[in-house]
Amino acid sequence: MTPLPSDGRALSPAERRRTDDSTSEEGTSFGDPEKTPTAKFATPNVRAAPTLTRRPNLRPQRSESVASSSVSEPSAARSGASGASSGTAQRSRSRSTSPAKTTTALSNLDKPVRFPAMAENAGAQLPADVRGLYRRVRNIVVHHEGFMPLSIREDIDSAAGCRHRESWFYHDAGMPEVLGPPLDRDAARGATDNDYDDGRDDDTADDNADDNADDNDDDTPPGPSYSERRQRRQPSPRMAALAELDMLVDLVAAANNCRVLGRHEATWNMEVHSPPFHLALDRPDCAHVLVEAVTHASIAPPFLPLWKPVLDGTEARGETVDSKRLDFVLALFVDPGFPREQHGWPGRQQETDPMLAKAIREAVAGMPLHVGVNQLAYTPLRYSPIAVAVESKTGMSNLEEGRRQLGVCTAAWHRRMHALMTQKTHMRGEKIVTLPLLLILEHEWRLSFAIDAGDAIVRVPPLLLCCPHCATD
Repeated sequence: MTPLPSDGRALSPAERRRTDDSTSEEGTSFGDPEKTPTAKFATPNVRAAPTLTRRPNLRPQRSESVASSSVSEPSAARSGASGASSGTAQRSRSRSTSPAKTTTALSNLDKPVRFPAMAENAGAQLPADVRGLYRRVRNIVVHHEGFMPLSIREDIDSAAGCRHRESWFYHDAGMPEVLGPPLDRDAARGATDNDYDDGRDDDTADDNADDNADDNDDDTPPGPSYSERRQRRQPSPRMAALAELDMLVDLVAAANNCRVLGRHEATWNMEVHSPPFHLALDRPDCAHVLVEAVTHASIAPPFLPLWKPVLDGTEARGETVDSKRLDFVLALFVDPGFPREQHGWPGRQQETDPMLAKAIREAVAGMPLHVGVNQLAYTPLRYSPIAVAVESKTGMSNLEEGRRQLGVCTAAWHRRMHALMTQKTHMRGEKIVTLPLLLILEHEWRLSFAIDAGDAIVRVPPLLLCCPHCATD
């Protein structure tokens, strides 16, 4: 049946031929879109298009499976995210069951680490090698017995905003400056480079030095060495105490700033935790002690703590045992034996026990470079034994994690000490020395001790050394 045009009139023969050419066996067709038009279709006459019951779909049809998968993409993404989240949660839950995740689980080590409650007489729990240290520290932090220099008492009271008891102060070397006649500025800060002038005018000396610079480049400068000059121009005892107080007040301000701004642990270490170590050790009687940042130093594989064997005789080792790292250590300085004229060395550090240093160098000489006297795979401490382990954390919620890290590193340290002691016949069966531990939570410092109890390591509960409420602690 020939369709009628939209105006209802009959079609002409030519129109019927064009209509028949565009009709297929299955009904109405719209021509081949790929077919090149010919002259007989290129007519300038614009005619009305035929009326259609529905608009043709010119887009390629997708299969049902493709369409359904495309439609469900958002939900699939959501379900995928949910699945990933649940998978992550599952992995987190599986990781959280690792035997090294809690301090309680450290009792399952082959040499357990235990955390008993503090006895009423804490000193009775400590062996003789640290009992005196514990009492001295306790007298300061608990009883506040004579730990601040009396020569700057007024400045300390002003910095703290309160008066302190007289028993908190001790008579220091700066007291003559307070009781005697006032010193002029140069005398208060010590000798200066002017003490070494040869009597010539400064400008003349500088001009002569410039004129002769090219002629005497290899000559040794006349007069005392730099270390001697530095030693002679040290400030007076009272001025040194004031400078130390200024630094402590600045550190308290920096700690408060880090806490308010929520700074990262690395910033706390750099701005707050590291400076007090250098301040405390920058003195002649501490020249044999060095502080070292060991954040990136891992435990050497031979000294990783081992777990007690299970029933089938195999070892159950936790996946995170080898990831426990310290932040700082205090170590006994041992000269590695490098020629100083070639490498140089800070003039502050000096050995105090040459025989011990020689024994350490001999014991370490035949070991691989990454293995030294300590449990850490850290070449700078190859010869210097660790004396204090330090772990820092931000926020009280990390207290358990900090205790666990100290526990794992202490267990590794015991394994290393035991390996060294078994090399010496006269030391076999001897107990390992007590290791002091420092756990720093922001600006709260806690001192504890790891004691060798034979078949276990016992950690004595800590003393609070420093709190944010006292700038002078």
